[in-house]
Amino acid sequence: MFDEASADPATCVRIFRMLAAGSIPKNRRDPIFKFAGIDFSGDSFLYHEDVIWANSFKHSNKEICYYLALASLRSLGEFLATGKTTLDIIQAPVDPRDYMSDRSLIYVENDDIHFVYEETKNFTLH
Repeated sequence: MFDEASADPATCVRIFRMLAAGSIPKNRRDPIFKFAGIDFSGDSFLYHEDVIWANSFKHSNKEICYYLALASLRSLGEFLATGKTTLDIIQAPVDPRDYMSDRSLIYVENDDIHFVYEETKNFTLH
């Protein structure tokens, strides 16, 4: 996703919203048209992409992009085998604590990166 978006946060979020909402382009001039035919599948996962998408208006494109970047480092195989939704901090290319804010979508506890929108099983969409 990041390669296709040329690391532009707004474009990354546009692609994410297209994928999460199952959107198809309206016509050739639609900004998502050039991404619609690309296979973005891989061996990482988002457990509650619908909740992230529904609450994305509360966060900046940069915050959503950072969340997606770290989530893309998680192993789908490990999740399917164990149900683990966290990421070991050692797997992150940079220390996420350097990028966290009061509104952060992630937090670190016991050397695990936790993803706020994937932690709770009973979400309420606002």
